[in-house]
Amino acid sequence: MEPEDAETLRKHYAELADDLDPRAIYGDLIQGGIISSDDKEYIESKEIRRSRAEELIDVLRRKGPKAYGVFKQALLKRGYKHLYQLLEGTENSSSEGKDW
Repeated sequence: MEPEDAETLRKHYAELADDLDPRAIYGDLIQGGIISSDDKEYIESKEIRRSRAEELIDVLRRKGPKAYGVFKQALLKRGYKHLYQLLEGTENSSSEGKDW
């Protein structure tokens, strides 16, 4: 993974771990050649969903340069638009930029 992409994952680690259920995107990541069945089994060995999400992030950070893009597309495809936008830097806070 490119250093700037790994940094983006680190920066948003808590939000990703809080909201992501890795089970929703395993298929996309395996199909995209990003994780293996062994990676999936290792991640699934974690009992708590948040721990699985944290482990997935850690595994992704060690993968090749296309891992970040495939991960973001999986998020978008599987209903995690808010996380996709967070990683893209386009998530809008409801009060951000408004004069109340």
